[in-house]
Amino acid sequence: MGQRAGDLVVRHPEPDRAHLRTLARERDHARLVAQIYAEAAVSPPLSAVVRRQLAELRDAVADRLPARPRDEAEATAEAFVALCHGYTQQLAVRGDVDPEPFARALTALVRP
Repeated sequence: MGQRAGDLVVRHPEPDRAHLRTLARERDHARLVAQIYAEAAVSPPLSAVVRRQLAELRDAVADRLPARPRDEAEATAEAFVALCHGYTQQLAVRGDVDPEPFARALTALVRP
């Protein structure tokens, strides 16, 4: 493949939901992520890369919740990442999914 593991993800501190939705729909990004996850389920080397990226994402979310006890921040981060993943999977399968309910739920999860 010739790419580093970090090249598989886009790093944005404050992502623009409209841009991400457009990216997922127009560039088949959501389908690519679904394919990567499916392959990771049967490929230990790819699974290790995906697990590491998910851990980094969960840690980044938890780190943005400094007012919460660490165990609560980590639990929130786990749910946050799972909800993001669920949105991506639905977008890959259904096509055009309204991001607003997901955005409201994500915002509620991390609200101080």
